Amino acid sequence: MSRGRGVRGSAGTATANFTCRDPLPHRVEFACKGRLKLCAFALGHRICGSGAFPLELGAAGSAWLLEMDLATGDHGAVTGTATATLANAASESFAVTGKYNAKRNQSALKLESMDPLSKDKASFSNLIVDVDSVTSGKLKFVVAGEKGTETIVPLQ
Repeated sequence: MSRGRGVRGSAGTATANFTCRDPLPHRVEFACKGRLKLCAFALGHRICGSGAFPLELGAAGSAWLLEMDLATGDHGAVTGTATATLANAASESFAVTGKYNAKRNQSALKLESMDPLSKDKASFSNLIVDVDSVTSGKLKFVVAGEKGTETIVPLQ
C-alpha cells in the first residue's frame, strides 16, 4: 500500500480568458470558449498547466420596461423623458434628446440618467416607431449594471 504526499494550504492562482456569444434567438445560457491557466505553489516550486476550457454561463439580468414621453419639434428635434422599470420594480428616470428624420421615418435618441451619480444610459439608432410600438432599430444600453446591444426586430 502506498501513500501519497499532499501539501495542505498551498497557494495557487487561476487566470482565464473567455469569449461568450448569445446569438439570436437569445437563450438562457451563453456558450463560451476560452483558455484556463492554473498554477500551484508547493514545496518551493511553481507548477502550471493550461488548456482549452469550454464554459456555459447563465444569462444575467432580467426584463425591464422603458416608457418614453417624447415630442418632436421644428427641424426634427426630439426631446422628452423616459423611465426604465426593472423586474424588481426599481426605476430610473432619463432625459431624452435626439433627432427625427422624416424622409427616412427614423430617429436617433440618446437617454441620459437624471441622477448625476448614475452610470445608466441608453441610445437608439435607426429607430422606427409605428403608432405605439417600436418596430425596428438598434439599442445600446447600460441599465442596473447590465450592459448590452440589442437589435430590435418586429414581433411575429
